[in-house]
Amino acid sequence: MQKRCKWCAAVFQSKTVRAQFCSDRCRKAHNRALRDGTRLKVPATPPAGVDKTVSELEIAYMVSSIHGIAGFFDAAAVAGPENRSDLCRFFSGRLRNMLDEVGLA
Repeated sequence: MQKRCKWCAAVFQSKTVRAQFCSDRCRKAHNRALRDGTRLKVPATPPAGVDKTVSELEIAYMVSSIHGIAGFFDAAAVAGPENRSDLCRFFSGRLRNMLDEVGLA
């Protein structure tokens, strides 16, 4: 099965369902970044062979997913642990503000 590497975003042929990285090098780099607390860097340009176009349907799906996640955080702010409600409201608000900033609210 073909998968996309969690670190370098290259497409690779996975031997198992659980595989997340194309190589040990990428796996180690990812784990090192997590351990050191550094931000994971998104590649500046897509790897060769990656389709760079995004359809309107894909954008609509992503926006719908973001709205759903914001709704999840709204519900968690009300029904979740009380000590996490402010954090959930913050995440929900940030997601909605980001969509609003680009005119997709």
